Order: sequence, then C-alpha cells, then structure tokens
Amino acid sequence: MDKRGFSYIEVLIALAIFSIALVAILPILAQSGRNQATANTHYAAHLQAQSLMYQVRHIITDDAPSGATALSNTLLQQIRQTVTHSESAFIATHGDFAFVVYLVQGNTATRVYNAHVPDRSFEPPASDPAAFDFSAFPNRTGIVVFIYNAHGHLIGRAIGVA
Repeated sequence: MDKRGFSYIEVLIALAIFSIALVAILPILAQSGRNQATANTHYAAHLQAQSLMYQVRHIITDDAPSGATALSNTLLQQIRQTVTHSESAFIATHGDFAFVVYLVQGNTATRVYNAHVPDRSFEPPASDPAAFDFSAFPNRTGIVVFIYNAHGHLIGRAIGVA
C-alpha cells in the first residue's frame, strides 16, 4: 500500500480536534469584542465630559461679568443649552446616556443640568461634587460634569475651574 498523504480517518480526527478548539475560543473572542466596545464608549464619554467642561468654562469666563459672584439666569440658560446639544449628539452616536452638570461656588454645589434620557425614567445616582475641594480657588466657579450609562453607572467625568 502506498503511504502518500492522510487517510480519511486522520483528516476527520484532525477536523474534530480543530472544531473543539474553535468552539472553546469563540466565546473568548466575542467577549473581547464586547470589552473593546465598552472601553471605546467609556473613552468617548470621558472625552465628551472634558469637552463639555471646557465649553462651560468658556461660557463662564467669556460671558460672565468680571468679578461676578453669581451666574445670571441668561448664562445658566446658555450652559443648559450647550449641555443639551452635547448630550443629544452623544446619545445619537452612543445610545442612552445621562449628563449631569454641577457648578460649585464656595462650598455650594448647584445642579445646573439634570439628566435626560429619551423614553426612560432615569435618575442618575446622587453624586457629590462638593467632595471635590474647590476651596483653593476662592471666587472661582468649579465645574463638574458626570456622564452615566443607562444603568446608572458613572462612565465619564471631568472637573475644572472657571
């Protein structure tokens, strides 16, 4: 008998071993893809929070009267519109997320924007921006931006001073 190549039995056994190995590896690959998607969303949320914090800082520093200790209703409305636009764009790209923005003056934190997630009754967990110490910046406004996913988990934040 001539022995050139593999018999059908050897090929079937090799295919069976390969199939078993492939079945064991596929869930790992699927989980890896989900983890990568989650990491990308968290990174995008962090960048969005930072961008929004800089936009709010710009509104406060450029439009607030010099030496003002309180923000006018007009400035607060402008901040809310900026956050609404930013949140809408982020939701359109990444799904249901909630933005919460606080302004901290002295040791008083004011929520200037409450989360809005379409078609969901969602209230993000209570966050304590006063825990961020802005006392080193007297007469300045602290800005704290939180981004939560639809499950109420904090996935992005930014903190700054205007």
